Amino acid sequence: RYQNNYLLNRISGFFFDMMIVAGIASLNLEGVRALLLPFLLAYLLASAAEPAVAALGRRTPLPRWGRSGLCVTGLFLLVCVVLCFFGRVLWEELLRLVRQLPGLLAQLQPTLRSLREGLEALAAKAPEGLAAPLIRWIGELFDGGAGLLESVYAFLSGLVSGVVAGVPGLFLGTVTTVVATYMTSAALPQVKAWLRRRLPQAWLERLRELRARTRAVFGGWCRAQVKLGLVVFGLLALGLWLLG
Repeated sequence: RYQNNYLLNRISGFFFDMMIVAGIASLNLEGVRALLLPFLLAYLLASAAEPAVAALGRRTPLPRWGRSGLCVTGLFLLVCVVLCFFGRVLWEELLRLVRQLPGLLAQLQPTLRSLREGLEALAAKAPEGLAAPLIRWIGELFDGGAGLLESVYAFLSGLVSGVVAGVPGLFLGTVTTVVATYMTSAALPQVKAWLRRRLPQAWLERLRELRARTRAVFGGWCRAQVKLGLVVFGLLALGLWLLG
């Protein structure tokens, strides 16, 4: 049995604090960001579904978890439809570009070679002190341009392979986001109350301003897109009607 429990408690407490500090210092911020991102997305999606949850609560006697489940499911279906449509189009165009880019680069080589020879011939006619620097500058320009085109092709190829390799992590993050969205939406009032108690008042004011500004900008963008769509539809309908 130790004779000095007070000293032992102080020593053990000190080393425990040092262990906590060392653990926090060794955290990988990239990994922490990857872990927190699904929960941040879940909170944003739950907040986006909250108006529909509140409207459904005024019209039906469903409990909070039932209304949240229905509204979040509808939101995810809408997001899936939009992502599937635009994602499929973007993926097909990207694959087509990657397949056609080597041929395009090969077709550009004779044109670039002829252009380089013509510019070098013009530079050779310059005064004696300027001819050599101009020819050297033209060579560096075209060498850098060829390297740039090859870098673009390498970037696109790496992007396609990176997307394919990131499918398992993307699937895990998506599942985590979906589950967290359902849970966050069901307990969103409690989550907001907890955040109000924990966050400083200055942060809350900035978040309210950011939310109001985001709603105004997004609402204006949606109204503009609807008006633009109606104008395009009207012009097309008028043109087809005139053409008979």
